[in-house]
This record gives sequence, C-alpha cells and structure tokens, in this order.
Amino acid sequence: MKILIFEDEIYNFHLLRHTLEEMNPEYDVIGPIPSVEQGREYLSLHHDISIIIADVELNDGLCFDALTYAPADVPIIFTATSGSHALRAFDFTSLSYLVKPIGDGCLAEAMRKAHLLIAARERSLKEEEGRIKKMQHNGYRERFVVKSFNG
Repeated sequence: MKILIFEDEIYNFHLLRHTLEEMNPEYDVIGPIPSVEQGREYLSLHHDISIIIADVELNDGLCFDALTYAPADVPIIFTATSGSHALRAFDFTSLSYLVKPIGDGCLAEAMRKAHLLIAARERSLKEEEGRIKKMQHNGYRERFVVKSFNG
C-alpha cells in the first residue's frame, strides 16, 4: 500500500513515517512532498497511490492546489496546525482532518477508515468485473439454425 505524504517540515514527516511503519511495516511511505509544485508534478505522473496524508499549508501554498491532480477515489487524511481549512477539505475524498500534534490513536483511526474505504472500493470493482464476465458468458447463443426458402 503506497502512502504519499505532503509535508514541508522534515521532523513531522519522519514522525508520520515512523508511526505508519510501526502500524504496518509493509506500508510504502513516499515523501516528503514539501511544496504544491512538487505535489502537482508527482501526482501528474503517479496514479498508483493508495492513501494521501497532506499537510494543508505547504512551503508555496495550500495542498488543495496539488490535490486536484490526485485520482478522485484516493482517500486523503489532512493535517494542519488549526481547523481553519477544514471546510475546504470536504471538496476532496477527505477521511479525517487531524490537528497537530497528531496523536497515534487519531492517525490509527484515520488509517482504519482508509482501509475500510479501499476494501469497499476493491469489492465493488470485483463485483463489477464479475457482472461484466457474467454478461459476456451468460449463455447467450452465438449460433442459430434458421430455415430459409428459395422460392
């Protein structure tokens, strides 16, 4: 599972990465992405992100400007020093808005929600694939015998 972290403070990035790796050593933590510009570049080239953890205020602006390049179905956990941008987070696939300093329990709960959302999305995709296969192979005849007249 790839987790992309937008964070302009290297200490906060290392703290998040360490906490995530303690939760699950198999997490592939990518980052830090310290600026909106770097976020745009990364997201325009990489669409295989499972979860995004985004500090709202980055070096060169607000993360929202970069997140418009993220796939619409990727869950986002926002972090901030205040709740002043919380309403804008609803414009995205926001699961949580965590105010710093972030407690381990809050991050764990946000990750639990993300896992539930990802699992539901995967089940939905599998069900859709099953319906498509069933439609393709549901017993419709491919050959017909037809009597014809010559007359």
